[in-house]
Formats: sequence, structure tokens, C-alpha cells
Amino acid sequence: RVSLVDLAVALKNSGRDVLKKVSRNLGRRSADRLSREIDRLGPVRLSEVEATRRRVLEEILGLKETGLPLEPDEVSAEP
Repeated sequence: RVSLVDLAVALKNSGRDVLKKVSRNLGRRSADRLSREIDRLGPVRLSEVEATRRRVLEEILGLKETGLPLEPDEVSAEP
């Protein structure tokens, strides 16, 4: 599972198109929480953003290999 905080860090400084695409694939409440979390984070070191993006990508690829569909509810609110 990917925590909301990890997803927010991974999306930090992403373009609007990326944020819109991710938000469209989440439920409205989850998308709102994600947006608030990104705003709440403030400045984040680029090295931390890149490391978190790698972890999120590894999780997504691991789920993809299982053949299970990726559901928006896979995003956890837990850190």
C-alpha cells in the first residue's frame, strides 16, 4: 500500500496534468485529502521526492506483476 503522505511527496512539484490524472483516479474525498496533504507539506528536498517516487513506482510495479487491478482505494491514509 502507498500512504497518502508518500503519494503527496511523490507528486510534489509534479505538473498540473499529472496531478489531475492522479486525482481523477481517486475518489473525491481521497483526491481532496491528497491535495490538502501536498499543500501542507511545504518545501521538500528533491532527493526525498525522488526516493519516494521510486518507492511508489516499485509498489505499483509489484501490484501490476500480481495481475490484480489497481484500485483507487489502494492508497492508504496511514503514513
